[in-house]
Amino acid sequence: NQELPIRDKLYLYLALAELGDINTVEKYYKQTLDSYVKKSGEYLYFENNFDDIDNYELTSLMAILGVKLKDYENSDLLFKFIYNNPSNYTLSNLEQLIYIMNRDILSIDEVKDLFGEVTVTINDKKYDYKLKLFDTVSFSVEKDDIKNVKFSNIKGDIECVVEALGNKDDLAKNKSDEFKIGINYSSENSTMQKTNFKQSEIIKVTITPSVIDSIMHGSYEITYVLPSGFRFVKSDKNNHAWLIEEGQKLRYFISFHRQNFNLTPVMFYMQATQSGEYTVDYAVIKEDYSTKLNYIEKSKIKIE
Repeated sequence: NQELPIRDKLYLYLALAELGDINTVEKYYKQTLDSYVKKSGEYLYFENNFDDIDNYELTSLMAILGVKLKDYENSDLLFKFIYNNPSNYTLSNLEQLIYIMNRDILSIDEVKDLFGEVTVTINDKKYDYKLKLFDTVSFSVEKDDIKNVKFSNIKGDIECVVEALGNKDDLAKNKSDEFKIGINYSSENSTMQKTNFKQSEIIKVTITPSVIDSIMHGSYEITYVLPSGFRFVKSDKNNHAWLIEEGQKLRYFISFHRQNFNLTPVMFYMQATQSGEYTVDYAVIKEDYSTKLNYIEKSKIKIE
């Protein structure tokens, strides 16, 4: 029916596509593309010579129709237009969701770039990593070994982020004796403290914070960096703390009020992955909204 508004026609084409009348839909879809769809840079958009609000909605409907017909060459450019140029007047969240649900996103070039491989060489030892989508791999090295880290066989779009800890002098400037932490290492199902573990063994790390009697309440951040040779497994489910995991660095946020709830230990589990003797860097507890902090000296852990 030539008297139907173009919006109603698109809804009709979508209904026919759902019912399986693909040949009819492809015919009118091609006519609509040729008559109304314009190209601008890397985008395609619907131009009805009526108003921008109407055109934005029609562009989203054309994108869905195109993906239903597997015309990805055009539908992806229509989708990019509504995704990268959101309207102040017309919501397209539902249309975008429908598009993504009907699109084989793993075949899109931009997504293919999220799969990658890299070889990391540390002191002549090579480690091969295969990454997919938003996977991350982290490792730590001694300060003097950073110059010996090399990357090769890089495939895909891979980002490397390097973090460095400050030295002891930086920590000592703001050291406070008002609070402190203690750390114990033990096997997963034991309370016996030790620092020698077998390869692949799961280790329970218990960090115990404490404050002087005159402090009635407070909030603190505890930072612990897993040594190289270990990987984080999980945080204990009974922790009264909020965890932010940043690769090998763990940041626990704790608080207490002496009259209502006391400080409790923070526990997590890590796995011994590679034999050797490793240095545990300074574990730090810092008072929120303050420069006051305290720390534990470096220590050694051995994997046999």
